Amino acid sequence: MDKDTLISDMLGKDTIEKWDVMTSFDQAKLNEVLSQKYKDNILVSTVKCTFQYSDLLYGENISVDIDMKINEPVMEFIQGSESMCKLSMTIMSGEYRLSWTEDGESMTRKKKFPEGQVTLVCNVPIAAIHGSQNSQVSGSNTVINFMPEEKDSANFVLHFQNSDLMSSAVEAAGKGQGLPAPFSDPGFLNSFSTSIKGFFHDKVSSIDYTLTEITNEEVKPTFKLTPKSCIFKTNVDPDTKRKTLDIFIETEQNQSRGSEKAYFNAGGAKTALPEGYSASMVLSKNLLWNSYLEPQLEATQWKSITEETATEGVHISAKIDEKITVYKGESSWGFRPFEEELDLSQFPLKIVINKGKISMKWEIKYSLEYFHVWKLTKIGEYAEEGAVDLTVTCQKTSDLKFKTDGTENLHFEVGMTKDDITFEKKIIRSRGEYAQKYIDKAMEQFKNAFKPVNLKMDDLNVFALGNLLFHGAHKFKIDTINPFYVPRDLILFGQLEQ
Repeated sequence: MDKDTLISDMLGKDTIEKWDVMTSFDQAKLNEVLSQKYKDNILVSTVKCTFQYSDLLYGENISVDIDMKINEPVMEFIQGSESMCKLSMTIMSGEYRLSWTEDGESMTRKKKFPEGQVTLVCNVPIAAIHGSQNSQVSGSNTVINFMPEEKDSANFVLHFQNSDLMSSAVEAAGKGQGLPAPFSDPGFLNSFSTSIKGFFHDKVSSIDYTLTEITNEEVKPTFKLTPKSCIFKTNVDPDTKRKTLDIFIETEQNQSRGSEKAYFNAGGAKTALPEGYSASMVLSKNLLWNSYLEPQLEATQWKSITEETATEGVHISAKIDEKITVYKGESSWGFRPFEEELDLSQFPLKIVINKGKISMKWEIKYSLEYFHVWKLTKIGEYAEEGAVDLTVTCQKTSDLKFKTDGTENLHFEVGMTKDDITFEKKIIRSRGEYAQKYIDKAMEQFKNAFKPVNLKMDDLNVFALGNLLFHGAHKFKIDTINPFYVPRDLILFGQLEQ
């Protein structure tokens, strides 16, 4: 789907089931990662193995020695299976040697493999090799818990050592073609497939076939988001057929881990990866709120924090639990002061994060009725009374953006002080000179009651430099032109690079 449709489907929803972070990687791009490893001589390219089979035609037991070159692997996620993938590798060249005994005499024969006509197919589970737990392998339905206060990591790999799940087979590489000899011989084919499974099980290191990695190693300078646990799933969108590897992360800072049945939940959209992007990242509203905004607000005496229901973006209210006394009038006799107690908690600070912006607004609408009494000798007592509607407003807006210093740190800062307060007045009635005096007095009281607030995020590196993800060879290159959106959870788009 296109990006606009995805964002529309995400409006007003908690999309990652109370996990803090979800990353999605395109299957095709992960294949490029494997391809590059193959070119860098990290992945296996030469297969050597030996097996025996019975020749059905001649009834002889034949020993076969294989020495062949295979092409780079192509990985394909399987719909309906969250942890299995199909790995295909075409035989590009090589030979096989046949050995048998005929009439008591040892016989050998060498033959060339048909080049580019046969593909090895392995059904391989994806798993997580957990660094701190003796490289024990966990399946996709297992939550991986990191060791607190210790350097820890999990590599998401193709797990050839899982003999219970891994299988192998052979397919014709050309469309509409059958298997060429010797693979057309059922005895040879079955024994060869079993031998290939054994080769990958015994000779191939899963860690070389790492798709991505999560680490809790600190990367400076950055705001520390430390992984506490994670879980992964392979995902095939039933409508678009887009295939992704999705990783869900709980952090130490937020600890709002969701269900073990982690999935992207955005109504119509079944994947967080729209057209044109090979990687995306969702940061939950709870993570941003609990780790950044709420602690900063409470540090400046804004409390009683609540979230408001909204169809788009994040809408938060914070209040000052304080009362002030508004001065409203006086008497020349000195025994008739006019005052009114005003509860400031009636007037919340409204915070909205939406469409790449964060805004704050504090507003008081107050009807000031003043009364001034004085006495003139010989004439008697006179009074001036009046009313004025006051609107007290303090507001600021800031862009969510990336710093331009090359760090790709997500950044915003929006702050308000009493100097940012503006007033509007509407005199309802007045018949004298004292209106402005009481208006000025009320304005000063409102200004003094306001608690300065400053919200900032100046150092959240969204893992592009290695925090949590890509500590190894892979990086999430963020699209800094149209980088992120806040339909409720914050989503960033980019490309998976090597």
